[in-house]
Amino acid sequence: MSKLKTVNGNELLDMDINPPEFIVSEIMPVGLHMLAGSPKIGKSWLVLWLCDQIAKGEKIWEYDTRKSGVLYLALEDTYNRLHHRLTSITEKSSDYINLAIESYSLEQGLLSQLKEYMFENNNIKLIVIDTFQQIRNADDRVNYANDYYELTSIKKLADEHHIAILLVHHLRKMADNDPINMISGSSGVSGAVDNIYILSKEKRIDNKAVLTITGRDIPDKAMNLEFDRECNIWRFISYVTEEVNNTKQLLNSIQQLVEEQGEFLGSASELVDQLNGIDCAKNRITSILNMNVIALRNSHNIIYSYKRTNNKRIISLKQVNNSDT
Repeated sequence: MSKLKTVNGNELLDMDINPPEFIVSEIMPVGLHMLAGSPKIGKSWLVLWLCDQIAKGEKIWEYDTRKSGVLYLALEDTYNRLHHRLTSITEKSSDYINLAIESYSLEQGLLSQLKEYMFENNNIKLIVIDTFQQIRNADDRVNYANDYYELTSIKKLADEHHIAILLVHHLRKMADNDPINMISGSSGVSGAVDNIYILSKEKRIDNKAVLTITGRDIPDKAMNLEFDRECNIWRFISYVTEEVNNTKQLLNSIQQLVEEQGEFLGSASELVDQLNGIDCAKNRITSILNMNVIALRNSHNIIYSYKRTNNKRIISLKQVNNSDT
């Protein structure tokens, strides 16, 4: 057996690691994600709109997106139904989104099929599989080992290719105070994915729902959404809890600082010191910047990066014009 390879804390901090890559600022990084909800609750309407917005590089509610190639496997639909839905939510879509209504299952070779597709379409950053059940192996017994094995094989594909994969899944009928416990399957399902989005309603006939977001790389959120029946779009109404959202204020203050100086180069502590009226811990500000690379570039004309020099993390914030790359 080979020796266990380790790094110590200082070696880990000194590593030149890129910040987490986000497809949607704050709410969707690369990795494996799951959107779960009761059948016929409106999940497919939501994911089609998400796919179209990302393919066009347009905002999802108040969150900036990275314009990316998107593959949407709508495995419970027909092209007629997809045509109806897409024409309902937008007048003009994008060549960056491609849709399919059939694919292999995992045991038939889905992962190889997706790898081949990504090789031929190298702009792909998001794959949506609607639904997870349609690609599962024939052994559908509910147990931790089966669930975890299937999902970790998909997660490995997402991690290796630095993409986001979103699986659409169902909730079980039994209610629970913790929405995560309502996901169909064993705890291996929720344990294997990076981030979870749960769409839930109090009453099926309501056009209002709560989207609960939780995960490894994103802050927990719960948002009130309302389904616009004319446009067939889930619209953001408010946050469930009255949370203090300092992100917008922080990004606006950073924009003002960089506009005045042209560029900022320094530590997180030095940045906080120069942001008058902003109360933010230095480790928290780095996390917010990492989650908002797209927002800084798209909405504030700022390119953000960081590097570690002499045991110190240096933040770079540079003002750019819209025409700059």
